[in-house]
Amino acid sequence: MNFAKLAAVALLPSITMVAQLLFRSALDDREMKFEPGALFRLATHPHLIMGVAMQGLGFVFWLWIISKLKLAEAFGMVGGVFYIVVAVVSYFALDESLRPLQIIGLITISLGVTALALG
Repeated sequence: MNFAKLAAVALLPSITMVAQLLFRSALDDREMKFEPGALFRLATHPHLIMGVAMQGLGFVFWLWIISKLKLAEAFGMVGGVFYIVVAVVSYFALDESLRPLQIIGLITISLGVTALALG
């Protein structure tokens, strides 16, 4: 696998994670209510709009990735990298904890992603 493909597989989970952080930020100062006025305010929140744009960019990257790799290979690698990115960002940016069993799981995922990339 060439460097461009590996970079795209690493970049997509990062783009998705940024979008998720923006979504979380849009919700941080308000309770999620399924009422027309509340939904409109949420839908027009700048962070939510930026998050949706980031997801759109991620979709474009995903299309490029699956045009270059087998779907199962691409999905396994991107999904595995995404779990790792979420754990690391959640730990450092959101002050969430990582328990030892979760760390073992992340190491296992990392080994699986490496096997997919090399296989």
